[in-house]
Amino acid sequence: MIVLIGGLILLASALSTRYMSGSWVAPVPTYCAVWGSALVGCSFFGPLFRPLFPLDERVVLFYVLGAFVFSLGAWVPAIWGPARVSAGARYQLRAGAFGVITFAVVLTLPFAYWHVMDILAGVPITDVLFYARMIDVNASKGVGQSIFGPYANLITLSIAAAIVAYTVSVEGWLLRCRQLIFFVAALAPTLAGGRSASVGFIFSVVALIAFRGELRVKKILGLAGVFFLLFFGVALLVKKGVSLESSRSEQIVGLLQGLRDYAFGGVTAFQRVLLSPGEVPSTSNVTRTALEALNHLGAHYTVPPLHAAFSTIGESVATNVYTTYFSYLDFGFIGATALVFAYGMVVGWMYRLARAGNAICLALYASLFAGMVLSVFGEGFYSNINFLAKLTLCSFVLLKRAPTENHALNGSLRSTELDRSEVALS
Repeated sequence: MIVLIGGLILLASALSTRYMSGSWVAPVPTYCAVWGSALVGCSFFGPLFRPLFPLDERVVLFYVLGAFVFSLGAWVPAIWGPARVSAGARYQLRAGAFGVITFAVVLTLPFAYWHVMDILAGVPITDVLFYARMIDVNASKGVGQSIFGPYANLITLSIAAAIVAYTVSVEGWLLRCRQLIFFVAALAPTLAGGRSASVGFIFSVVALIAFRGELRVKKILGLAGVFFLLFFGVALLVKKGVSLESSRSEQIVGLLQGLRDYAFGGVTAFQRVLLSPGEVPSTSNVTRTALEALNHLGAHYTVPPLHAAFSTIGESVATNVYTTYFSYLDFGFIGATALVFAYGMVVGWMYRLARAGNAICLALYASLFAGMVLSVFGEGFYSNINFLAKLTLCSFVLLKRAPTENHALNGSLRSTELDRSEVALS
């Protein structure tokens, strides 16, 4: 009962703050809605299939307080009032640069296919993704080399370029390029062994379309279709909880249980981290990105494996995701509180600037929005700084200020004045 009550409190907070902010994609209503839905979902769907362990009331209180601290941080930038919209702050896509990136990404796809098939020669086509994923999982543990490693930067580039492209309106051949790179960015990370990047990208696009006021039923259904294709289709191909040899009913039950475990497994697993400190070694500390960067520069810091140990979360159910808070508890409760508060402040500040018309901040906020939605699985800010830096660079490369009517008028007047001065001088 306490789980349902906690979830309803957060959903009520999301509803009230939505009317205060005027948008469902604002930081506070988004974060509260995500965590409220997670708790309500655990209450209703946790006992289904192979039941998940019930949540301890201390864990529920922690989640509610965590959302409250994040909300406080996100409201801080509003103290300074609405951000000023600078005159002429309109952006457009650099057509040439975006066309080159799209061409490079698409051109590389056949080579990536031949590379994978060469390594997995002799493997049945229906098992290719399964074995490729196993090889990549082992590589993340230091055993062997990743199949998709050489294409990691290309996948990141496709996601960043697609996000930037959705911050502005395009038409003609640029619209076709954006649609093409959208499907590459949505499918490539999943085919490379992980769904989180693809799902995060989908939610980033949702935020961007909502910002432009273009989120219609048709687009919602289209994005939902892509999401379920990523989740269910790839789950079948990589045999994640289901098998192609299973009966139709077994596949449906397995996919539905997989969706339940994917949505609420991390929320359930985190209580082991919170109530039994030290049992699950931390792998996603907020300093991880900095340590990896220093190691690339010649340092020798110990960086733990990317994937955490598995925990049992129900009857024959296990997971290795532990929500965003798993990354903060290494600093104690006070440190975790400060990190969550700072996280909320940054997200609130980006939202404020994005609402003011800054397309670069809009691209960053879209990625942070996805991090908030996926916070029930893992940390999406401190551990994602590397991608946020690349997204910022990509934004500067692909976006430029577009002249406004005022600027055009000022330019024509200035030209007329120069012409008159030239006549006078002649």
